Amino acid sequence: MSNFKPGDVVVCVTTRGFHYYPSWKYPRLYGMYTIDMLLSDSSVTIAELDNSRNNNTPVENDRDIAAFWSWHFKKIVGLKPKSALTEEEETEQLITLDSATA
Repeated sequence: MSNFKPGDVVVCVTTRGFHYYPSWKYPRLYGMYTIDMLLSDSSVTIAELDNSRNNNTPVENDRDIAAFWSWHFKKIVGLKPKSALTEEEETEQLITLDSATA
């Protein structure tokens, strides 16, 4: 079972185990993403990756939605998804990230 909920900000920590389908868009290693949906098998969809044109086309295990196993991601604590930030909060969050890497 996944500990994620929709809106959580996560980082992709591994790309191992992806089953590559030519038309899918995939997370990049160490890319930051927002959880869109949790599926009953503990896989997740990613808000920033528009795989909607692939939905309703069954692939692995008759899955009809482009989703990824939750173990590919780790939650980033303390960050809000970009869509939930005001312009001021977004600037503040970016400054916090920049100073943390200095």
